[in-house]
Amino acid sequence: MNTHFDIPKPLINALTEVSQRLHKTETKVLIAALKEYLEDQEEAFDRWVKSGKKTISFEEVMKDCGLDAKDLDA
Repeated sequence: MNTHFDIPKPLINALTEVSQRLHKTETKVLIAALKEYLEDQEEAFDRWVKSGKKTISFEEVMKDCGLDAKDLDA
């Protein structure tokens, strides 16, 4: 599957440098980095779920502070 997205020039430069140092294609380096990032995010989410902590929605915070949508326009 092909996907297109824009990468800032400094990241492209870093990717090129790392790829050359590792003697790997930029695609392989990107896939490895993305895979590691997604695994880290999944592990963090699992830890959060197992902790039993509750999240508070933005709407709940607004309500608790006595604010509503019109206060955001100020």
